[in-house]
Amino acid sequence: MTREEAIEAARRGGYAAFVAAGLSTLIMAIAISFDIKDGVLGYMNDPFTVVDILLVVICGVGILRRSRVAAVAMFVEFVGGQIDFVVKTGRVPGVLAGLIFLYFFGRAVQGTFCFHKIERKENPEYKGAPLWTYVVGWLAAGLAAVVVVLLALQEIGVLADGRVVSGADLPRRQYEQLVASGIISNDEIVEFFYSETIFSVVAAGEVLTNRRVITYLTDDSGQLQIAYLPFSEIASVELVDAGGELSDSVYLVSSFDDDRSLQVVLSTGEGRDQAFVEALRAKLQRRDEPLPGGL
Repeated sequence: MTREEAIEAARRGGYAAFVAAGLSTLIMAIAISFDIKDGVLGYMNDPFTVVDILLVVICGVGILRRSRVAAVAMFVEFVGGQIDFVVKTGRVPGVLAGLIFLYFFGRAVQGTFCFHKIERKENPEYKGAPLWTYVVGWLAAGLAAVVVVLLALQEIGVLADGRVVSGADLPRRQYEQLVASGIISNDEIVEFFYSETIFSVVAAGEVLTNRRVITYLTDDSGQLQIAYLPFSEIASVELVDAGGELSDSVYLVSSFDDDRSLQVVLSTGEGRDQAFVEALRAKLQRRDEPLPGGL
């Protein structure tokens, strides 16, 4: 790669970053404006997406200035974003568009490194970037790499999602851990699941199956405490604490027996706590519907 080709590769990579940021901003605005919660738009319905967009813009500016750190950070950020999308939605993003962006960001990495290599040889007045920019930049790139690894571990089921997930999205590995721990039986169908910790799905969590609602917790002595209510015994489901962006919501599931109740803690991410509770209430409603013929 010549000096001119390296400059051109960096320029195109920077412009690609701006295009990616612009598209993300547009999709996020539509998703938030219409409160869309499903699919690609649902994935972008998150105010924290602004942080990712700002990072992409900063990387784009850095790439135009032929920053190697910015180019690497942009490449890692893009790959991590694609993995995060697959993990959270269970869908594969646009393959063609993804490959195009990946090509430009990959070429930008190559171009920035080649440019500085050529400058170091040909320009006697060449001065590298200040040390602090290397430290900060590589720390940011390293952090992004860690995020990618964590997302990959979530995908294969080593780590829990951190949000309420549907039974269809529950990794087989985690389902088998719930069965092996006695939290659910092997003939139950998980409809929704939430692990209160990301490092162990059997430490504390909530499960909605086709038969009952379950809550469990490992106490200080290391013993797993499991409590549940079959649908036939549930009298009401009431909101105790709506939670927020950084806190879980809390629901009280009461039985017809006043001495029995469950406190169900759910992540509010993407409104999935409401999906869990609505599914539970729908089951109670169907239970209470009269049988055909008045039987």
